[in-house]
Amino acid sequence: CWVWTSASSAAAPSRWFLANFARVRRRVLVVADNKQEDLFLASEGDEWYARNAAVLGLDEHARTDPALRILGQIPSYRPKRVLEVGCSNGWRLARLRERYGCKTVGVEPSAKAVEDGNKRYPGLDLRRGVAMKLPIGDHEKFDLVICYCVFMWVSRSALLASMAEVDRALEDGGHILLCDFLPDVPARRRYHHLPEGQAYTYKQDLAQVFLASACYRHVARTTHHHARQTDDLFDMDVPSDECVVCDILQKRNLHVAVDAT
Repeated sequence: CWVWTSASSAAAPSRWFLANFARVRRRVLVVADNKQEDLFLASEGDEWYARNAAVLGLDEHARTDPALRILGQIPSYRPKRVLEVGCSNGWRLARLRERYGCKTVGVEPSAKAVEDGNKRYPGLDLRRGVAMKLPIGDHEKFDLVICYCVFMWVSRSALLASMAEVDRALEDGGHILLCDFLPDVPARRRYHHLPEGQAYTYKQDLAQVFLASACYRHVARTTHHHARQTDDLFDMDVPSDECVVCDILQKRNLHVAVDAT
């Protein structure tokens, strides 16, 4: 389905929320079991890229890419600085750079993907890293951050840390393009490319985590079938376990001033 929400006045995000969210992030970094993130940095990121590299960036693949398509429905929207977390070899960033002439930065755990992307797409700024500790300086701010099927791979003990990192990189008033699975209920599945218990995928309505902070507003949503490529802008009949959602969220403080009590 397609949902478009109305605009509201812009405001800077709540300092209280950001300070406390950052505190949560620091605590999670200390206590988190980083086994899953370490696996992708050490080897599984490269293995995933080897399995999928042949189709990434092909014209047909890009033409039906939900992230590129939802952005294409907003002709007046032209981001200037784009960060993609989990960018693979940077193929989507290369398309966005061509479309908008924007500055692009990509973060990817696979060393092979980064190496290949630097050869295929000269001039892209590709950096090796993971969502929970982005190799992005505090002075680097972006008006669009793309997370396409990234948080599903993140250990739940590192989820808030990873979201806080995305929030840190996004400028006030900027947008997150968040694409991931949307089952009817939150689900955990064993990652079948690794032995039992080594890694899982986690699927839930991730936009709600950002929206619950009252520092983000919902701009748009489309839903798609995970495996079914179509020219339709949205899919009307998607089974729960195959549903992928693309959300656009804007970073705005939605708190309403009230009298002190």
